Amino acid sequence: MFLCLTGSPITIVKPEPEEFEYEACIPLKEENIDYDFPVSPDAADFSTSAPAETQTYLELAVDLPSFSVRGKKASGKSIVVLRDSAMKRWPVVYHERSSFRVLASGWKALAEANNIQKGDTCIISVENASESLLRLEINRK
Repeated sequence: MFLCLTGSPITIVKPEPEEFEYEACIPLKEENIDYDFPVSPDAADFSTSAPAETQTYLELAVDLPSFSVRGKKASGKSIVVLRDSAMKRWPVVYHERSSFRVLASGWKALAEANNIQKGDTCIISVENASESLLRLEINRK
């Protein structure tokens, strides 16, 4: 797979054989990701809220919709993408086990940038199911 860039210098991420050298194109690594499509109608209406107790992580009371979880691994860790009110996308590590659901790595930077404080309520809902994108709203204490 190639991503063609016009008018920009070519950056080679990984050298490829001569046959792949096209002007203004760089190779991209292909990865298989487990998606549970089609998206159920209920998932598109998903919304949950969680009180912010710390800026380090956010503990959730319910599982996130399976379509929003990218590259779910046996370890229970995966990546979700949240969009804040400034329209910035934040990839965050999501840990899910039997009774443990938490947004961890990446949450601290998001929380600091959005000035999330203890006592604020974070509302997570589906913004765009086809893009696996979740919306983050913050209700200040």
